[in-house]
Amino acid sequence: MAPYIRISSVKKRSVAEPNLLYFLYLIFRRLLTPKTLVKMTDLFPKLIDIGGEELFQMLHDKDLNFYYSYRYIIDIIAFRNSRVKELAGIDDVPIHILHGKNDLIFFSGVSEAFFKLLKNKNKKINLFNCDHWFYDAVFYNYFQSKFSEESRKQIIVTVKEWITTIKP
Repeated sequence: MAPYIRISSVKKRSVAEPNLLYFLYLIFRRLLTPKTLVKMTDLFPKLIDIGGEELFQMLHDKDLNFYYSYRYIIDIIAFRNSRVKELAGIDDVPIHILHGKNDLIFFSGVSEAFFKLLKNKNKKINLFNCDHWFYDAVFYNYFQSKFSEESRKQIIVTVKEWITTIKP
């Protein structure tokens, strides 16, 4: 869902993405304090602006973790997501990408570009007329009134139909 990967043809992947100077600061912190835990929204304050009510609710959920080490943030989020060739070469499992067209946390153009690069013959992409939070409306906070039951059903039906068409 909404893969946050680095594709050279897509220059901007997110509104929350840091500028180069701040990214260099994060690398510096990774070198000096790799195990220090930091709240993701403290490092990327734009997440709060674009996350809205949904992110606010999640931040106050005791069951969710928003603290990551600088090592994880840099190594996993920044560097490992640049191995697009390896990811695009996965051909032994079916791939289904779901993404909201109005997603500001991860732009849907990244999913579209990645989908084109996939070597897998058993692949599908669905772009919904919604933002980043459709996944949470279906699976996490499904009581939220912002999303209609019809939009939840649309996502579930889409996944169900895809599963029934998978060929071993």
